[in-house]
Amino acid sequence: MDVLGCMALAVISIVDSNTPPAEERVNDIVVRIAQFDTVVTRSKDLKAHLIGNLVTVNGTVVRTSSVNPLCTKMAFTCNTCQEVQTLDFPDSKFIQPTSCARVGCRGKQFTPQRGIDYDTTTVDWQTIRLQEKLPDDKIDAGRIPRTIDCEATQDLVDKVIPGDVVGITGIVKVTQAEKTNYRNKSENTMYLLYLDVNYITKSPLGMEDDYADEQEEDTKKQDRDAPFKDSIHLSEKDMYAIQELVAEPQLFKLIVNSFSPAIFGHEMVKVGILFALFGGRRKNPRHPAAADRSMIRSDPHVLVVGDPGLGKSQMLMAAVKLAPRGVYVCGSSGISTSGLTVTLVRGRGSEFALEAGALVLADQGCCCIDELDKMTTDHNALLEAMEQQSISVAKAGIICSLPARTSVIAAANPVGGHYNLAKTVSENLKMNSALLSRFDLIFILMDKPDDSMDKYLSKKVMAMHSGNPANFDDMGAQSQQRFPQDNEIEIRRPKRRREDFGDDDDEMEDVEAERRAERERVKQKRALPLPERLKMRDDNDLELVPQSLLRKYIAYARKYVMPRLSQEASDILQEFYLLLRANHRSPDGTPVTTRQLESMLRMAEARARMELREVVTRRDALDVVEVITFSLQDAFNSTGTPDQGTAPTRGGKSALVKRYVSELHRKATANSSNIFTRDQLYQTFRDLRMAEQGFEGGFDHLLDRLNNQNYLLMKGSDHTHPNYISTHHGYQLQRGCKVFAAARRLDAVTGIEGLDIEKVYMDVLDEKSIKAAVEIETTRKLLDTNITSVLMVTKAVAPHMIRQRSGLIANVGSVTAYLATPYGGLYAASKAAIHSITDVLRMELAPFGVHASVVSPGAIKSNIGDNNLKAFHLPEDSFYKSVVNYIMARANASQAPGCTPTAEFAKYVVNKCLKSSPPRYIDYGTLSNLFRVLRYFPWFITDFIYSRKFGLG
Repeated sequence: MDVLGCMALAVISIVDSNTPPAEERVNDIVVRIAQFDTVVTRSKDLKAHLIGNLVTVNGTVVRTSSVNPLCTKMAFTCNTCQEVQTLDFPDSKFIQPTSCARVGCRGKQFTPQRGIDYDTTTVDWQTIRLQEKLPDDKIDAGRIPRTIDCEATQDLVDKVIPGDVVGITGIVKVTQAEKTNYRNKSENTMYLLYLDVNYITKSPLGMEDDYADEQEEDTKKQDRDAPFKDSIHLSEKDMYAIQELVAEPQLFKLIVNSFSPAIFGHEMVKVGILFALFGGRRKNPRHPAAADRSMIRSDPHVLVVGDPGLGKSQMLMAAVKLAPRGVYVCGSSGISTSGLTVTLVRGRGSEFALEAGALVLADQGCCCIDELDKMTTDHNALLEAMEQQSISVAKAGIICSLPARTSVIAAANPVGGHYNLAKTVSENLKMNSALLSRFDLIFILMDKPDDSMDKYLSKKVMAMHSGNPANFDDMGAQSQQRFPQDNEIEIRRPKRRREDFGDDDDEMEDVEAERRAERERVKQKRALPLPERLKMRDDNDLELVPQSLLRKYIAYARKYVMPRLSQEASDILQEFYLLLRANHRSPDGTPVTTRQLESMLRMAEARARMELREVVTRRDALDVVEVITFSLQDAFNSTGTPDQGTAPTRGGKSALVKRYVSELHRKATANSSNIFTRDQLYQTFRDLRMAEQGFEGGFDHLLDRLNNQNYLLMKGSDHTHPNYISTHHGYQLQRGCKVFAAARRLDAVTGIEGLDIEKVYMDVLDEKSIKAAVEIETTRKLLDTNITSVLMVTKAVAPHMIRQRSGLIANVGSVTAYLATPYGGLYAASKAAIHSITDVLRMELAPFGVHASVVSPGAIKSNIGDNNLKAFHLPEDSFYKSVVNYIMARANASQAPGCTPTAEFAKYVVNKCLKSSPPRYIDYGTLSNLFRVLRYFPWFITDFIYSRKFGLG
């Protein structure tokens, strides 16, 4: 304190010496010590020996009081002689004069003078409660974070709000603790430490309040060595490391796999969480998109729902450690609404103060909420923070709004422990749709048995626990993968330039050739779907990014990278949004609003930030579409449309359908028959008043839906009500359709009298009755090759296997049997027949000890592409003349770069076939897993993907 006084006196002397005589002298100067953070004092080290010392303490502001006037100097008038004297209040403690200053006066009574006519000085005063931030890697078990009160005066008041991470420089002082025993009239000997604030440093990272376009360039030019939020500093070495990281050819894949490397797989979920960590570009109220001067949300929210034990909590903890500011809370620990938002606490006397909750503390960072389904508090506490990004308070006369500009990353377990695909997301979680609609991405993780994946995961876990990760390379995993530690950050040598080689042209050409080959490999991989591009199995040389460097990389991207949308990216996102809107018009569609479009824009900007790009490219937009599609595939209901329980009736449309099916079960049990006529089904529909309760689409739509979901089986004409044809096709006639009724027996077609339906004779087994759109002979050859030959071989070898009670029949199908592609319908149909035949053979031959398996190859290197192109012929009058290039590309698609070598495929299949219990399906080869996943996609999503892939859009 004395040193600061001497410094102030010296400054006053210098100012006086440079002040002209005619100007007013400066008598009061306060000295502030800035950047006194060479040695930061930890909160637990603040003890008695530091009293009177100047220290710097870092932490999070959890409470601020209102600003009050504090008297530092007061004039007193003697009641006896009216003499006025002035006293200073050291440490702001009120004291009275003990005697009158006038000689000869013995007055002991004085009156304080608080008016402006006297030499009484008051300053603004505010208390700040600072909570230490424990290091992620040095958390003391069982220790709660320490707090210390700080007193700010003059220009330091109203500098911080709850949730700010700051560094406070001040003098350690003591104050007498308040008495707790009112019967004890003696002085309390207990003292408390506090900081008399001298300077406040607010970390600049993530402070995106000033996002006006004219200020963006100034922001980028700030000192990069300045301290970042949560004490993140970027040194020159870090900047070089980030520069080297950006030069990686597979940067996106590298960042995704460096996030939570202990959790294998779930690449798409990791992408979604990284989108939330990087965030989008915050628009200033002066931005044209914010004409109403309201802040546009730029932080995506992510929800991960799934069975226990799939690594959801570990991914959330990894997100907290990587975020520039991260807060982790667990719903099962009984977190309250106040703990999430803001608490109003009583301070000194009757004064109220605000204490920040998790969402406010995570401002401009991420708040990870684990066990969201087990929160005892009302989920509505999250609604305002997730959409408006603020917390409004109206209690005890305090009306204010605190910022909560945070990404919410939540994890939840479904009711009953396992996700039920027959229920909606809302029904599985027992959450209202208002909360679910605020999440940009909802991922469903299900624990599905998979022999190959289970074997790989078990090997990986065993290798990690044994400390020898080089042992799990059986299935193409990386054998030399290194997981760098935080202290292993090093700057690799920059790439050599042409002038570095001198006259050695051969070496230069080798390096250039290697670079071209690397760029070509990356280009080929970009043609693959996003899940395939992100897998680690084929990249033995991919070196993961250390967590400390990745954290600084995210902090750098959030501060300096402000991407803008390109026209190509805008067109792709708009087209996908319109596709979702078109599906919304269907009877089962969930409302799709501009909230979903803004969500796409946020994630597209986050995708560009991941590679430090200032422009959102076409590839960024396509990746975002793939991530959204992936997140929707399991969140869709069984009819293929998104359903989060937003229907107007209680429980949604799914509940109405369940009631209808339950009623049919009851009637079937009562009548001892499970066969219903159309009239009986319609009467049940009317009895339940489903149309009045909000079920759209009518009775015919309900029958189609139940038939598709296998609740009802629509039998043949002998068991179907005769009015079915007239009613079903009559509805089509009302829609303007021309209806033909084809049958082998025209006299059996009844119930269409009076309708404009034309009866046509057609026998599907008689070639003369069909005008084929394809050459029958070519079709027959294809079917004979793929189906008839299989039956002939099976007929020849099966009896021998049955007699010897052993053997394996392995029929070759195709991944297109799972999901057919355009321009290959007949081929896919023949392979689908092989799958069905083999499934039946497996069951029929099992009693005799004979196995049957289906081999479903993906893209395998062979000469099939050349043969297809040689035999390719398209008529001159073909309607598909404009897409001939797409058709030829489809014919040779399996031979594209990156397909699986034949020897590798054969080795894999033989190993599977020689097992004692061969698997039912043997899928292997490039894109094989993708086709198995795509068949679960909603039809309009696969149509969208295929239409763009095969030129049908």
